Amino acid sequence: MTEDVGRHQAARGRIARALREAIARLATTEAPADELAKAAEFAEGLLAHLPPSARTSRYQHSALEEHTWDTDAVVGAFNPLSALSVIDPGPPLVLEGRFSVAYEGSLGLVQGGLLVTGCDWAMGVAAAGVADGVVTGSLSVRFTAPAKIGALIRIEAAPDRIEGRKLFMRATASADGVVCAVAEAVFISGVNLLPDHARPKGA
Repeated sequence: MTEDVGRHQAARGRIARALREAIARLATTEAPADELAKAAEFAEGLLAHLPPSARTSRYQHSALEEHTWDTDAVVGAFNPLSALSVIDPGPPLVLEGRFSVAYEGSLGLVQGGLLVTGCDWAMGVAAAGVADGVVTGSLSVRFTAPAKIGALIRIEAAPDRIEGRKLFMRATASADGVVCAVAEAVFISGVNLLPDHARPKGA
């Protein structure tokens, strides 16, 4: 990694962390209108320092050597929307993080769909570790307990069994050590995930 790439990645991480905190504060702010107007002007001015990229996908090659996980909406250190991080690539694959009030569903609780998304992501990546070209075929989740805002969320995912092209996956999500969701999914392997224009002839 060159010094420029290192500085680039460090700056992106700083921006994402600051924006992540700003998103959390914006959800419940009671700041005076004048202060909010100043914040809005600053936020709009930030765009002048972030010119649009020619890339239309995170998966397109970048000389900055970033891993696609870095910009992922679920676990990306460079993505201010992410609240989870990969703690262990596994198996089992482990994610951890805390959801701020910006992700509140029912009063004081994490929106359940976010736990589902985390489980789907974890199972998908775990499935990709044992087969190529995997996509979600079906997914079911059973919620067993509420997850409070700010609780330490831990998601673990691993293969259950493989039958031909079908990978049966399982994941659990816990909040402060209490299991709050159990997910099961079937992933299909061998799917060509390249867009039509990038596929070899005859594929």
